Amino acid sequence: MSRYAEKIEAAFALLNAGQFDAALVQARLIQRAAPRDADVQNLLRAIHEFRGDVEPCLFFAKAAAEAAPQRGDLQSEYGRILETQHRFDESLALLRRGLQLRPGDESALTYLAQGLMAANHLAEAEVVLRDALKLHPNSMPLLRRMAGTLLETGRAEQAAAAWEAGIALHPHDETLAMEAAANGYGLPIDPHRQLTKSQRFADLMMDNWAAIGGGQLRARGQLGVAPFTGGRPLRVGFLSADFRNHSVGFFFLPMVQALAQMQTELTGFIYDYVGTRDSMNAKIRTAAADAHWPYRDAVRTNDAQLASLITRDELDVLIDLSGLSALSRPGVLAHRPAPVQVTYLGFPFTTGHPAIDYRLIDDFTDPFTNGPFAGPIAHAITPGFTANPQDWYTETLVPLRDAMGGPRPFLLYGLPDELPAAHSIFRPPCLSSDKGLVTFGNFNMLPKLVDGCVGLMAEVLRAVPRSVLALKASALGELAIAEATVARFAAQGIDPRRIRILPWTKGYREHFELYNTIDIALDTFPYTGTTTTIEALAMGVPVVTLAPDNAPHQTRVSGSILHALGRDELIAQTPDQYVNITAALAANFAQLEQARATLRQDLLSSALCDKASFAESFSRTLTDLASTWPKT
Repeated sequence: MSRYAEKIEAAFALLNAGQFDAALVQARLIQRAAPRDADVQNLLRAIHEFRGDVEPCLFFAKAAAEAAPQRGDLQSEYGRILETQHRFDESLALLRRGLQLRPGDESALTYLAQGLMAANHLAEAEVVLRDALKLHPNSMPLLRRMAGTLLETGRAEQAAAAWEAGIALHPHDETLAMEAAANGYGLPIDPHRQLTKSQRFADLMMDNWAAIGGGQLRARGQLGVAPFTGGRPLRVGFLSADFRNHSVGFFFLPMVQALAQMQTELTGFIYDYVGTRDSMNAKIRTAAADAHWPYRDAVRTNDAQLASLITRDELDVLIDLSGLSALSRPGVLAHRPAPVQVTYLGFPFTTGHPAIDYRLIDDFTDPFTNGPFAGPIAHAITPGFTANPQDWYTETLVPLRDAMGGPRPFLLYGLPDELPAAHSIFRPPCLSSDKGLVTFGNFNMLPKLVDGCVGLMAEVLRAVPRSVLALKASALGELAIAEATVARFAAQGIDPRRIRILPWTKGYREHFELYNTIDIALDTFPYTGTTTTIEALAMGVPVVTLAPDNAPHQTRVSGSILHALGRDELIAQTPDQYVNITAALAANFAQLEQARATLRQDLLSSALCDKASFAESFSRTLTDLASTWPKT
């Protein structure tokens, strides 16, 4: 133990209280007296990590590990920090060393499992976790990662069971409850069960909120703040962890550009509490600067501090883009930093959050009984189905509509810089094959490839004997996961030689070019694609989706996209229709060639890429919400 242990503990107390600057001052005073003390280096590592200072954090994590090479905890900490910077080889070497020095230690096992998951060594992570849970069967961190590993390898139903087992052991843990609510990938489709899981998390969050003195949740609106009445630009905040190379970033960037270019009476405020610096983040920062939107770096702020920052900006509307997904901050919204709070884009289910007033959708993703897509429900496959999707949400659903009141998709897409030019789109590969071999493809992440989806795709392969299925997902880069995935199709009677595992691509352009190797994209079910669906269409590849009338939002997003392009013939209502549509398309090479030549232009001409329509609809909708208190 360090001779400065008491002073180090006091500095940690300041850090845990959110007094980062005071903690840093104390740590530097201790460092002067003990410049080579490993515990002092580790204290500085922790302070800089909480402050979001990446390079100093790495420096002091390394210094601590080198100062005490036999301290397993410091080797593990340094390995964990390297993992956050995607330096996986170095990270895993240190995490293994940390466990070797502390065999059976719960933290060392947790860090190693997390590092393996981050590096897409999911099969090894599962082995580590199963062995670790034999030693620590009630460990919340290990149970969480076990559930996450099951989900990431396509076993959503098993993952759900694992989260429920963890919740039974730790009924007051918010993180377990939130992760369970975010797992809506599997079958059966049950929006009422999803609602129950989200409300369970929200109730737990608010109980814990009250226990720490949060008081009674403030209703919509704020004391001393009047509804928006115009005369100035609407002030709208955007809160997310995903202003980066992520699906949210891909759709958020054209939103910022559209709202600025169309000169809407709206000023945006961006609240980034993760601070990832990558190519997409750079584009978003540039777009925000061009629009004169403040970009608030809020890395390592706690919920109260971030809420206070948002409150000082005197917003009319705060839009949360993360819901209950990974790295989300629902606790910030519990402080009610804006009078009107909205969830949008980044989470396909209800949040259950009592402080979120509205959810932005479109008429196709969530068709109302009195909306433009109302009609007799022909295929009821959802347990406890009701014809009103509002029954499945705690937020009030608000569809985006155009200036004439007609339906428009809730998404806006901008063709990325990395997209190959139209002349780089090849003819469908079936036309180049001597045997007319049709290649299906699916590039969605592996959690969406649940057993029911595998069974549906196997039916397609049986219906089109001269066909193969190409799969691409980051998790498939691990041989054991790839083999296990092929085995799932083999269990459905599909010859393993008909399943092709495509390599993971380093660049986005290379990713797009792989669409030249497939004829038809098979959408996942019940959780459909979004980014992957639009990317396939942009490369001229038709997408077949299953979007039953009565299915919830996550099952109808691809349908919304295809409808916007006027391609309703690719939207199936039943599994049999999905197979039949796909088989008929696979037999019509002329139709495939025509799609290759026209789909990108269809996309560009659709409402999905209409910046003016989106900007008008989005700003008008938010203005209406900010002007109509109280919520009814």
